[in-house]
Amino acid sequence: MKSLKTPLFVVATLALSGCSFFDTPITASGESGDPPEEEVTDASVPDESDAPPREDDPLPGSSLLLAPRHGQVVGGTTAELPLALAGRSPSPGQEIEVQVLSTTTLISSWTTIATTTAATEIDGSDELEYSWTLSIAPELRGTDSWPQGGLFRLRVLADGLPVAVLSHDADACIAQTQTEEGSRSLSCAARKDNGLVLVSPAEDGEEFPAYLARKGLGSIAATQLYYQNTDAPATYGDFMDRYIRNGTRNSSTVYA
Repeated sequence: MKSLKTPLFVVATLALSGCSFFDTPITASGESGDPPEEEVTDASVPDESDAPPREDDPLPGSSLLLAPRHGQVVGGTTAELPLALAGRSPSPGQEIEVQVLSTTTLISSWTTIATTTAATEIDGSDELEYSWTLSIAPELRGTDSWPQGGLFRLRVLADGLPVAVLSHDADACIAQTQTEEGSRSLSCAARKDNGLVLVSPAEDGEEFPAYLARKGLGSIAATQLYYQNTDAPATYGDFMDRYIRNGTRNSSTVYA
């Protein structure tokens, strides 16, 4: 029996045209055909319950700081300004701590300045049924910890974990979550390990630095005044000395 041989010029022509004798798989029986599909079992399907929660998911089991809010502008003289905090917890008697930075330039220098506990009886109709309130006197947090026209950072813990906080513009989201059973405002919040930031506006009669509202505006004098009010490094060298060269920091800190 003579074997069939394909002329060389045919093979070359097929190769140049993009065709191949091996495009069609050969089965175990020697016949061509598609490879068998892999059987999908329940064990091969990922269990969504084991997946980490999405960022837009509510924070189960978390306490919520209702006030103040992250990015909130607070008027008044900061050295004389008490802070009124209010929140809700999912469990009765939860321990609440309020912390501030003992060194404003060191994000790891959290210090507890006040404590309280959540209510032990249900006093709400939303998903967080136990409320708590706390007032922080200016001398308790340090009268020089919040420069006039600058920023102030604080953190609230519930049973040792950072609570969820609301953004200053969360009202629209909260309104959308309102139901007959109560608010689901926790779904509008986010847990911030580095706390929340409050803003002191410029003093009465003082022009707000324009460059904070739009890039490319403002003056050198306004910039220097802002740096002075917020205790920011005035020069690049000062910045390097404070955050990079002092040998006590091995990571960068972003204030948001």
